[in-house]
Amino acid sequence: MTTIAKSSLLCSTDGCERLKKRTRDGGWSKYCPEHAAVARQVWRDNIAAQQADRAERYDGFAKAFAAAHQAGRDAAEASRPQAMVVAQHQNPMDDNSPIEMAWVVPEGVCGFAWVTIRPGNSSLAKYAVAHHGFRKAYYGGVELWVHGYGQSMTRKEAYADAYAATLRSIINDPKVSVTSGSRMD
Repeated sequence: MTTIAKSSLLCSTDGCERLKKRTRDGGWSKYCPEHAAVARQVWRDNIAAQQADRAERYDGFAKAFAAAHQAGRDAAEASRPQAMVVAQHQNPMDDNSPIEMAWVVPEGVCGFAWVTIRPGNSSLAKYAVAHHGFRKAYYGGVELWVHGYGQSMTRKEAYADAYAATLRSIINDPKVSVTSGSRMD
């Protein structure tokens, strides 16, 4: 049979000589019943403060994302893509051969655009995933692909650039990177 030293059963609060509280699972608490109640209240107060802090931060994020989306929409609507002409030659291997048919694509070249937030474990990135459709990015962080504006790469680029710039200026956190990217289809 092992004996337990009385000092190991004393409350961890400095100056308290009472015995530790027994827990439901048969173990021992770190504190006596009186100090355990105080520690539990401090713990609850910390959780409430963290929740209030998170709610305030998320409210700021919501406003930032709304402003970024509006700036992106305005930029996409204001952009004027250069029309593209697609030509079918008699000999597809010779650009100097006579043109059989030609099509005008008024919205310009086809392509993709996206907004990336790094690091992916930042509070902003987690909020973006939970509330704004961002997804895990292949090269790290989280991304939002621009789905609107048909196939026009020019309009999608304008949206993504304005979205990223606005979000970056509002958030202004040196630990968080907000960038845009695009590629032709």
